[in-house]
Amino acid sequence: MRRIVGMLCVISLLAGCGTTSKPANMDAPRVAKKGLAGSARTPEGIILRVKTVERLSDSQAKLNVELFHPGAVPIPQIVGPSNFFVAPQGSSVVPTMVTELEKSSLKKITLAPREEATGEVLLKLPTAEAYQVYYGATPEVSVRAVAVPGK
Repeated sequence: MRRIVGMLCVISLLAGCGTTSKPANMDAPRVAKKGLAGSARTPEGIILRVKTVERLSDSQAKLNVELFHPGAVPIPQIVGPSNFFVAPQGSSVVPTMVTELEKSSLKKITLAPREEATGEVLLKLPTAEAYQVYYGATPEVSVRAVAVPGK
């Protein structure tokens, strides 16, 4: 009986610790040390590294990005500029896609494990306020990557 109670305690502790998430800024010192503006890892295993963020005007921003498929999920993954979404910083609205697909040098491609893609992504922002950039297959399952400062 004692053994069963002990096992239940261990299982409940493991389950409780497994569901907690780390703070969003926990990677900030590591990212700054590597000279990046931001980084994220998607549930599919794609690693996004944002090298630079530049606000071109009140309605445009440019991201210089690198996408890497480390092979954690051993199937090819589709990446591209249509996977970038933005939402006003500090808001709880669902992010929307505002990428200028024809002007972005990053094109939609399929990455096999251990491949990478680099390029620039141009964003057409609705207003001059600060925005948060997300990356993922859909806005609902995207991960926060980097902030675009307000103009």
